[in-house]
Amino acid sequence: MSTRGGFEPEIALVLSPDAWVERLHRHCADHGGARVRCIVVEPSVALDEEYHVLVVSDRWPALTRPFVDSLHAGGRRVLVVCDDEDEPAARDLAGVLGADAIVRASIDPGEMVAAVVGLAPDPTFGSARATSDPMMGACGVASRHAGLVAVGGPSGAGATEIAIGIAAAGARRGARTVVVDADHVTPSIAAR
Repeated sequence: MSTRGGFEPEIALVLSPDAWVERLHRHCADHGGARVRCIVVEPSVALDEEYHVLVVSDRWPALTRPFVDSLHAGGRRVLVVCDDEDEPAARDLAGVLGADAIVRASIDPGEMVAAVVGLAPDPTFGSARATSDPMMGACGVASRHAGLVAVGGPSGAGATEIAIGIAAAGARRGARTVVVDADHVTPSIAAR
């Protein structure tokens, strides 16, 4: 399985009776390459959880343009899975929805994981990159911008806990994070 430096992207897998869902889940558990972070039953779960790529059937009723836009705003990507006979219509639907890539349900689970890895942010650089999907060709993935987050406050206000929490959340999303304790009187990051 081709991963980037041991990085396994986290996926949210939309629950469906389709056989590909079980095959993908089992493949991730047995062989790695990606980790199933959560199983999505309701759209709110997909919006609330932290993960890299939502893997969803083209027939899921909650798959709408505003939903996909909300996922993109949160730095997540969408991989749509379609039945072979539905591919032309699913390809059109994925384009209308703004999905990042589409694959056939009949492909090998390892190929599906490779599509997920291609969509996930590059942990080396903390940004998503353009990738080539075997079915859709070049698929542009919006890049994330580097940024600085400063946390401060009076002594005992919890700034250290907040800074560590923000860094951990960024790292879970694949960003490179560095925590610097600028308190020269009572630094506490090193002790943590």
